[in-house]
Amino acid sequence: MRSRSGPIPVTKAPWPAFDITLDPALAYLIADLSREYAAEGDGLYPTDDEDLDDNEEDDPILEAERRTDGGTPGSTDPIENELRDMIEGLNVDAQKDLLALIWLGRDDGTPEDWHRVRRQATETPHLHVAQYVEETPLASDYLRSGLANLGYEDDR
Repeated sequence: MRSRSGPIPVTKAPWPAFDITLDPALAYLIADLSREYAAEGDGLYPTDDEDLDDNEEDDPILEAERRTDGGTPGSTDPIENELRDMIEGLNVDAQKDLLALIWLGRDDGTPEDWHRVRRQATETPHLHVAQYVEETPLASDYLRSGLANLGYEDDR
């Protein structure tokens, strides 16, 4: 195709040629948020500065409230909200790429494994990817490892 000023230049993607729709820079940002979310805890347990007596620790109502404080829709945790919004804002293919990258990194996969792992992620029945990332303690490490295994470096 020609434009008025000549042929349209073809730009080469800044990452290796894999069938991946998720921008690696965005994947690294998701990994950073996932690490930050995991580091702050999941809201299920009291922090060191919370002073609970024995009766409060055994109170099932208080325990249920602590459970619902983290990981629920409408959470007030800005990191959780940002992570969830970022993942849920991805299209289905990019979410499947995210899942495949985590699995590739978890199993120390090689570039030769990418198509198999990506196909497995695609064939996985409906999975709430944001929740999966939040509930996988080492998701950040796995995601970084999967990206590195495919040759995508964190150039931010």
